[in-house]
Amino acid sequence: MQIPYRIYPIIGLSLIAAATFWLERSTRAPETLPKDPFSRAPDFIAENTITKRFDKTGNLQAHMTAEKITHVPREKRFDMQAPVLHFTQPGQVIHVQSKTGVAWELQEQIDLAGDVQVVRERPRLPVSTLNSETLQVWPKDQKIQTNSPVVLAEGKQRIQAQSMKADNLFGKVSFHGKVRVDYTPRSGKSK
Repeated sequence: MQIPYRIYPIIGLSLIAAATFWLERSTRAPETLPKDPFSRAPDFIAENTITKRFDKTGNLQAHMTAEKITHVPREKRFDMQAPVLHFTQPGQVIHVQSKTGVAWELQEQIDLAGDVQVVRERPRLPVSTLNSETLQVWPKDQKIQTNSPVVLAEGKQRIQAQSMKADNLFGKVSFHGKVRVDYTPRSGKSK
């Protein structure tokens, strides 16, 4: 039996098509399920992270470290473990740390919880500390707020309150609920 010469191109094209199909299948990434738009699953997790923010002139304005950051896109939030924030401003440095934190994408707000501690250092002045169980921070607006009991100390002065709001831009701090103030007057007598 003689194979007509016209069948050779068909056999050749069939072999090329089969080889191409096999090559495409063998190099394809594993099939993944399409993402569920209603999922609350994170789209990324980062460990031992450092983020920095600079002002318009290139000077470091703030930086944050965290043991772990998880981004949950559906809820537009970043969950943080052991966040530590450092704010550098003319004449002062502020350190903020807690056990956990949540940064909200659209609100430019950070909610901290678990042994929150704020330390403010200024040249030639006593160190100021603030301790609370929770704290909301608006870094861009330089505002903080807590509805948990709070202790603010500077040198020998100490203020305890049930809640607090502070606006660093206007130098305003307000304490709410039962407030106790311990201070030493300049004459040296304690009240």
